[in-house]
Amino acid sequence: MLGDFVKGSDLSYLPVNWQHGIRLHRAIDTFTDNHDLVQGLKVDLGDMRRYGGIALDILFDHILAKNFAYLPVSDASEVIDLPGFSALVYADFKHQSHLHPDNFRLVSQRMADMDWLTSYQYEDVLERVLQRTSQRISSKPQLVKIVPWYQQRREHVDAICLAFYKQLVEMVYSSAAVS
Repeated sequence: MLGDFVKGSDLSYLPVNWQHGIRLHRAIDTFTDNHDLVQGLKVDLGDMRRYGGIALDILFDHILAKNFAYLPVSDASEVIDLPGFSALVYADFKHQSHLHPDNFRLVSQRMADMDWLTSYQYEDVLERVLQRTSQRISSKPQLVKIVPWYQQRREHVDAICLAFYKQLVEMVYSSAAVS
């Protein structure tokens, strides 16, 4: 997540593990933006296609959160539920907060206080996140329109998201092997 808050290509001022994480985050964004399954969903969005990347990113977070128990993990013996995973992420944020950029420190604290990661599994939260995100975009698109679109295609979109996620995990593991 830190990758969304660090700009530019010179990352040398950051800890090495953060540099790797930010580069991986950017590679994931590129992989996602250019993937055929994601491109197909953007086309299906019709008039919302222009904001498809943003809307689908939020929608995928919802789908992954609600399907968290079924997602592949790095170690099959390591079983963790979404609240447990979320608590680990928030603890890591807190432990390293003194190193975070100010804008990320504020967001990460808000995330932990409101348990964003766990709450993403709920559709009413999906709607609120889309509405709030719309307000941060200058043209104020109605991103919440994606909710009825999604509801009409839930099984299909969930299947595409989960198939894409499997390929994304494979890409991440193969790039980690190369690094």
